[in-house]
Amino acid sequence: PFPDPIALSNAARKLIAADVDLIVSYGSPATLAVIQEKSKIPHVYAGAYDPEAAKIAGARMTGCGYKVPLSSFLRHLKSLKEIATLTVLYSGLEEDSVRQVDELRRLAGEQGIGLQKINITKYGDIGGIGAQLTGDAVFITGSAVVNAWLDDILKIVKEKKVLSASILPDQNEAGVVLTLYLNPHDLGAKAAEMVARIRRGEQPEAIGSVIFRHTELVFNVREAKELGVKPSINLIAEATKVIK
Repeated sequence: PFPDPIALSNAARKLIAADVDLIVSYGSPATLAVIQEKSKIPHVYAGAYDPEAAKIAGARMTGCGYKVPLSSFLRHLKSLKEIATLTVLYSGLEEDSVRQVDELRRLAGEQGIGLQKINITKYGDIGGIGAQLTGDAVFITGSAVVNAWLDDILKIVKEKKVLSASILPDQNEAGVVLTLYLNPHDLGAKAAEMVARIRRGEQPEAIGSVIFRHTELVFNVREAKELGVKPSINLIAEATKVIK
């Protein structure tokens, strides 16, 4: 379903009404929607950002989330260009996306960097990004709504000649300059392992939840050069992958 609270709650209720054996949710919004229904059906979540901060916990559930050091984004972006203002693309429909904005606001404030936020809740909002964008760099949160239209968003960002950074992988190599993310394969594999254990008879609450913190850093040198940005040698050395 479209990742708004009503659609996700309706989807959760349908699964509960169908009396399924197990519910698997991906991402914080979907996971929180299932939790709010207070079902006794076993529940495994995956891909939830900072689940402890989101208070993702309850009986009959376990899962795996992730946490990315957002301060690293500021450090890497500043190694490429002076950043006076950071523009953040987020969705007010998604709790984890909002939390990322709040965390970045605090971190940016500590470094004297201003923060501009642009709320994307529907496709029509994308057309207004160009006129609103005032930052020296754009940070793309882990919002499902925002990332569903990533290619279209990046076209606008590149036209404005602005650096881009994302917390989710740029699967199509559409032009994100800097990506720091958790490998979704690792999250999916861990969730599948948990599901298998429950299907074999283990209780969800007996299986410890996991927070992944090992990140992969991708630096798109090609895009940086097109923006007239001199690649940082230290960033290239630190990157897990360099796109040339």
